[in-house]
Amino acid sequence: MERVGRSDEASLEYQAAIKLKPRSPKYHYARAMLLLKTQQVDEAGAELEQVLRLDPENVEAHFAIGNVAFVNNGVEEAERHYLEALRLDPKRADIRSVLGDIYFQQGRISQAIVQNEEALRLNPSLRNTEEHLRLARAGDARFKSPSPQK
Repeated sequence: MERVGRSDEASLEYQAAIKLKPRSPKYHYARAMLLLKTQQVDEAGAELEQVLRLDPENVEAHFAIGNVAFVNNGVEEAERHYLEALRLDPKRADIRSVLGDIYFQQGRISQAIVQNEEALRLNPSLRNTEEHLRLARAGDARFKSPSPQK
């Protein structure tokens, strides 16, 4: 439905599809992704919540809501949705990587290491995750080593 430069048209098409099949999570999710592309974050969040009401085990919707929450500084909500997405699909390296970033930013270094190691085990080509793991390990070593005596 979506064409380059035709976001308004595509949005109307998704809305029409939703009117025809209001209980179809597929159309709500597609509209949410379009809304995110056009920076309509709040409206996208509402569509994603509707996806989860219709399909509570939709991994992509949990991941997307986690991303929306994270951008809006809702770190706890983001973590909750990322963890739910991982419960549903534990082999998602991308979700583990993002969760590792959250843990690192919160100073939860050992949890960051676990998530980043698992992300790399699942997908060794995640370059940013490799760097984040290196930083987390360096931070972990700093916290564990005794401070120098004066």
